[in-house]
Amino acid sequence: MKLSAREYLLYGGAGLLLLALVIAYGMEIGHFKYLLHPGRLMGYSALAGLLLGIGLGFVLRVALEKRRGRRFESLERVQIHIITFLLCMFFAPLFAGWLNRGLASKEVEWLPFVFYREEAFYSNRYGLPKGEKPEATGYHLYLFDQDIEETYRFTLPVPVAEGLEQGADIKLPFHRGALGVYVLDKDLLTTDNQ
Repeated sequence: MKLSAREYLLYGGAGLLLLALVIAYGMEIGHFKYLLHPGRLMGYSALAGLLLGIGLGFVLRVALEKRRGRRFESLERVQIHIITFLLCMFFAPLFAGWLNRGLASKEVEWLPFVFYREEAFYSNRYGLPKGEKPEATGYHLYLFDQDIEETYRFTLPVPVAEGLEQGADIKLPFHRGALGVYVLDKDLLTTDNQ
């Protein structure tokens, strides 16, 4: 089967767009560790993507059949629906994360938590060089919310609870996201957020 120059551009552009979205997804996952309820955002957005994918699959199939001038065979129709459905469901959390964070409120809300513990950790893609003493590259902060009896773990670049005893009150700065999921403002973190 020989493709025209226009088809090469169309399919090549679609492939590059897909690659760019996968790279953007990898970068967006790094921001999920600053969300108060990342699972909720991912779950609801995947569900919305599922519904959008079902509807978009029908619209895309009809548009392609109209352009082609005849109906697709059963297998081709199923393939169009499945690919559209899976792409929408897979990439919905990426767009939801962008929307939630990008249109978040500028107002800072200091939310109260109960401190459990803070642990330093060392992380390096290439491992620890021989003979070197590792320095902390980040901190895991474990908190508890008494109102809804839920625990949280945030991965932070700086320690924020030095000298705090387990069970002490701590407040952290958040912005309310456009989709209702709170985003931690790591730029306002200090070593003493009591």
